[in-house]
Amino acid sequence: MVSSPSTPFHLHTLTVAGFFASASGAPCTLAQNSSLHEAMAVNTSAACASSINATTTTPFYTTLYLDNYYGVCQPPCAVDLANYTSRVPDCDEYLSVRTTVSVLNDYCTNMSSPTTNGGVCTEADTLLVGLAMSAPVWANCSNIIPAATLSMLSPSTPAQYQTYCSTPTCVANTQAVAHRLPNCTFDHNHPTANVRASHAQRFSCAPAPIGAPCTLADANAMSVLGNTPLWVNCSSAIGLPSSTTINSFVAYVMAKLSTNTPQTRAFCRSPCVGIAMALGSMAPACSLTTMPYAVLVANEKLITLDIAIQSLERTSGAVASAAAMRNMLCPATPAPTTPRVNPTPTPTPTPTPTSTPLPTKSMAPTKRMVAIGTWLLVALVAMLAD
Repeated sequence: MVSSPSTPFHLHTLTVAGFFASASGAPCTLAQNSSLHEAMAVNTSAACASSINATTTTPFYTTLYLDNYYGVCQPPCAVDLANYTSRVPDCDEYLSVRTTVSVLNDYCTNMSSPTTNGGVCTEADTLLVGLAMSAPVWANCSNIIPAATLSMLSPSTPAQYQTYCSTPTCVANTQAVAHRLPNCTFDHNHPTANVRASHAQRFSCAPAPIGAPCTLADANAMSVLGNTPLWVNCSSAIGLPSSTTINSFVAYVMAKLSTNTPQTRAFCRSPCVGIAMALGSMAPACSLTTMPYAVLVANEKLITLDIAIQSLERTSGAVASAAAMRNMLCPATPAPTTPRVNPTPTPTPTPTPTSTPLPTKSMAPTKRMVAIGTWLLVALVAMLAD
């Protein structure tokens, strides 16, 4: 008699959760033993092997114990699963094997009709997502980013992003999974709780439309922008090191512009104002609040500024939003004015009474005055002669 393989953990969990296959209650016959022998000897078909990253020399039944139940339920493996199922006998000794196969077939049926209208995820949807993400990763992906499963594959650095998105075969494989995932959500209050949006956030190399949940491409663009060196004509104007990044620049702006300091005034006279205002157009157009948590934390102040700029542009238009942003960054300070003092009224002068002038004598010299003057002059000359 052939010893029956143990039930895989995930399928065992499913069985306990409510799936059950009944047995005949009769001992296995020689023919039934032979049937199981034959089932276990059949190798995996080429189509199925390619789909689940196996080989054609691998017996199909062993693939059921590699935690790749998601792959086994895909169309390329449908014939393999049907042939194996038909040969597993329904008798006492192989009850666990029969139960495992029954559970797997039930699960594959549930997988074939996932939620497609964006509604709340069902238990079958949840299971499908979990198994899809735990499936072994393809060789053309693991060769560029070391990962055992799809959940571990997501590129997390700009270098990994460039490598991943420039490998079409790997991108095609991850996108194929996206098309088979349910279109459902775990929480309607969070856009990225939608299964497909979450998948795009981790694997899509295309930017999202305006206001849509951000993709992997958007997250990478934001990370690159935050770590871009600040332009020299700005950093030199406000005394920042040439190594200053956009993230550090935005943090500096938010810290300095709260007070009227020489640094603030230097900023408002420099090209930095235009750079700060342009950051909104440099940022991705997606809903920035849906960025992955790590990206949100690393670029917190930049994202806050970009959200403010983009919100103004979408509600007020480019011209009005530019004026509003300039006023927010550098509020206009009114010129100081001297308080107006009302002049003291000048009292009306009291009129001075006019007096009648007294008659005056003529100032012309008389004969007597001339004679006296002549005598004094002669006397003075005589004194000087002595």
